[in-house]
Amino acid sequence: MNDGSVELFMALSHREMANRGWSAVMGILSIFAGIIVLAYPGISLLVLAVVLSVWLLFYGIMEITLAFRLRSFGHRARTRPVHAF
Repeated sequence: MNDGSVELFMALSHREMANRGWSAVMGILSIFAGIIVLAYPGISLLVLAVVLSVWLLFYGIMEITLAFRLRSFGHRARTRPVHAF
């Protein structure tokens, strides 16, 4: 909530700032999210646990995919002949 208020203040006070509208929107959303977390801490904890678990699942799948790609890249690099100049 604190970050949102600072972001909103920066967007409103610095007219020359790039993407000023998006900063203001993100500041308002952050303030709103902070108020919801303060009002409903139990539900917020549950939502945080679900979001974190989905993110970690996605991250794990991406890591496994990257490992397989790197492994196949290593196999291809070893089977190519080295050309002497």
